[in-house]
Amino acid sequence: MRQDASQKVLSVLGDLRAAAERVDVPGLARELVRLLNGGVPPEPIVLMAARWGAERGCERADLALPGVADCARALFDFEGPSRAIPLAQAWSLVSELCAGAPARPPMTPEPVDARDPDGLEARLGEAIGASQGDTAEALALGAYDAKLPAEALWRLLMRLAARHPAAQGGPIVEGLKLHQLRCLAGDGATRVLLPAFARRIALGERAYGLPHLREHAARMGALDGRLAELYAAADPARAATFDEAKFRAHLVDGAPEEAFKAMLLGAKAGVPRALLARSLVLAASERVLRFDPAHDANPHVQEGWLDVTRALRFVSAVRALRTLLPEPSWLRLLFDGARLVSSLKVLDLPPAARLALPEPEPIRRTWDHGPEVTRITQRLLARDFKGALALVRGYFMMMLPEQPLARGLVGAAMMDVRGSALHQMEALATLSAAVDEFEAMGTSPLRELPLASAFRFLTASVRERDVYQRTLEAIDLETAGRRPRSLTT
Repeated sequence: MRQDASQKVLSVLGDLRAAAERVDVPGLARELVRLLNGGVPPEPIVLMAARWGAERGCERADLALPGVADCARALFDFEGPSRAIPLAQAWSLVSELCAGAPARPPMTPEPVDARDPDGLEARLGEAIGASQGDTAEALALGAYDAKLPAEALWRLLMRLAARHPAAQGGPIVEGLKLHQLRCLAGDGATRVLLPAFARRIALGERAYGLPHLREHAARMGALDGRLAELYAAADPARAATFDEAKFRAHLVDGAPEEAFKAMLLGAKAGVPRALLARSLVLAASERVLRFDPAHDANPHVQEGWLDVTRALRFVSAVRALRTLLPEPSWLRLLFDGARLVSSLKVLDLPPAARLALPEPEPIRRTWDHGPEVTRITQRLLARDFKGALALVRGYFMMMLPEQPLARGLVGAAMMDVRGSALHQMEALATLSAAVDEFEAMGTSPLRELPLASAFRFLTASVRERDVYQRTLEAIDLETAGRRPRSLTT
C-alpha cells in the first residue's frame, strides 16, 4: 500500500512538471492540491519550483527565485489545502517566466579544494569579473561537491555579489531570498540553486560596466582600502546625535555624488550601521511615494514603476543583510543603495503634486480585529490608496495586533492583484519587503512609510504589456539608429 502511495506521488509530480512545461495554470493548481491532499509537505514542493526554474537558466530566472521565496514565506499564512495558493503562485511564476526555455545540460564541476576558501574566492572573483557565467557556476558546483558548507559558500558568493553588483542590485536581492528559502525549506535544492546564483552574479557584472555606472564604480574602487576602517568606526553613542531627516534629504534630493558623500560622512562619523540602513529604506520609500506615474504610461521612456519598487526591495535586502553578512564588504551595499535611490530622483512628481499621507481613520478598539483587517484588504484590492492607508493608520493608532494585519496583507497580495506573472511577483515582493521594514523599525514614528509606498504601488495603474513600447523602440533603432530613451542613465 505504501509503495502504491509513493508511485501515485511520483505520478503527480510528473504531471506537475508537465503542466509547468505547458504553462498550464489550472493543471498546476490541480496537481498541487493533489500533492497536498496526498500528504506531501509544502516545503519540498516549493523547493522543486525553485529548482525547476534554476535548471532552465532562462533570462528571467533571477526574478523567479525571489518570487518563489516570498511564496514560501507566505505558506505560514495559509492552512490545509489553502496552502496550494502560494504554491500555485510560485509554480506559475517560474512556469511563465521560463516558458519555452529547455533544461540546460548538467554542468561539469570544476575541481576545487574546499580547504582553500581564499583561492576559491579569487578564482570565482576572476570568473565573475570577466562575466564568465559557466565558469562561475562550475566553480561553485565544485565547491559544493568538495563539501564546502552551504552557508560558507553562500557568504562567499554574497561578498562577491557586493563587489560586483548589477544595476538594480538584483543579485543582492536574489542572494537574500536564496538564504530565506534555505532557512524555510532546507537544502534539498542547494546543489542547483547556489551554482545558478554564482552564474547570475557573473552575468550581472556586465551591468556594472555601463557608462552611467562607471563614475560610481570609480568612487567605490577608491574606497576599497578604507572599508575595514569605516566598518570599525561605528559607534552606538553616535545614535543620539544622528539627524536622520537631514541625512535622508541628501539621499532623496541630492545627486548620486552627494548621496555617496553623505553616506561616506555618516560612516566616518561612526553613525551605527543599522541607522544608516534604516534611513536608506525610508529614502527608497519616499521615492516610491513621489513617483510620477506618467513615466510608466509613457511608451517613449524606459523607466516605470518597477524601477522605484526594485530600489525599495534592494535597500530592504541591504538592511536585512547587515546581520547576515557582518563584515566590511556589506558597506559597499550601502553606497550602491545610496546611488540607486538618488539616481531615480528624475522620476519624481513635481513638489506641488506629491501625495500627502491621509489622516488616520477612527476605528473601534475590539478584541475581534478580523473585520478591520478585512476592511483594509478590501480597500487595498479596490485600489483605494488613501482609504486603505487611512484605515491602517487608524488600526495602528488603536494599537491593534500587527501580525494578523501583516498576514492579511500578504494574503491579499496572493489574490492575483496583477495580470502578468512578472507584475504579480513584483506586487508580492514589494509588499513583503514593506512588511519586513515596518516590522524592523520597531516603534519608529516613520515605520508606516514603507507600507504606504507598497500600498501606492499595489493600488496604482501599471502598464504590464510592453509590445507597443518595444515596437516603437525597434522602429527608432532600425530606421533612424536611435536608441531607447532613458531618464536615469
